[in-house]
Amino acid sequence: EEIDQTLENFGWPMGPAYLSDVVGLDTAHHAGQVMLAALGERMSIDRPLPGQVLYEAGYYGQKNSKGYYRYTPDRKGRPQKKFDPDVYKLLEPAIRAGGDPISGEEMVERMMLPMVIEAAVCLETGIVETPTELDMALVLGIGFPPFRGGLMRYADRIGLSDLCASAERYANKGPLYEPTAKMREMGAAGNVVMDGRDIGTVVFPNAETKIFLIADPEERAGRRYREMKPSLPDLTLESVLQQVKQRDYEDENRAISPLKPADDAIEIDTTHLNIDEVVDKIMRLIPSAETL
Repeated sequence: EEIDQTLENFGWPMGPAYLSDVVGLDTAHHAGQVMLAALGERMSIDRPLPGQVLYEAGYYGQKNSKGYYRYTPDRKGRPQKKFDPDVYKLLEPAIRAGGDPISGEEMVERMMLPMVIEAAVCLETGIVETPTELDMALVLGIGFPPFRGGLMRYADRIGLSDLCASAERYANKGPLYEPTAKMREMGAAGNVVMDGRDIGTVVFPNAETKIFLIADPEERAGRRYREMKPSLPDLTLESVLQQVKQRDYEDENRAISPLKPADDAIEIDTTHLNIDEVVDKIMRLIPSAETL
């Protein structure tokens, strides 16, 4: 329940456990076997997963009224989920025992990292041509939170070096958390332009030029609204503004690497500037701009 609520707070339409129940744990198991056969070691895991344990015990989700949750019909026959203590006992072999509790931030990180890495593989191998197309496909196809702009926009906001460093912390969990060679190369390379939450404060504290872009929440919400509205006709400016403010609060109050300007960063307010004007200001600040 806590994992589902955390991922819903992140912006997903439903959490992973509830989604698995809706799709069907037998269907999810079959899909996993197909991916394992096609992709081999990259999808291998050397321990039982909760979904596999439930599937083998005959728990298939909503279709047989028992999965991660127990389901009973309401007056109109619609399944309503309820916590089932028997499920927790059944899952004990697949649940980490002892140790420190997992924070909500870590839950999100552990869910998102394999998705980012697999998306990088799709881009590197030409399965998807551009990050923009990938972002739009995930927003419209699987319900990636629209206000976060897409998976690649989310990854850019964190920063490639930070993502690779986070993946290292989960290296013992299998190949799903192993960044591609190109990701590592780009993250470690110098003479690059990079952006992300803590690029100037943690990842590259000695960067030659640090620029921190800001804009009023209302202006940023308007930009995102105009970008997403053609594909999401029911989207409202008020909902986007609320999401922008919530994301700001989360980013600025993270326990690890919160969003803040480096002490030596140059701040540019873009509220009343168009893209060309912002680029012009940045280029004037970079000593080696003529070589970029």
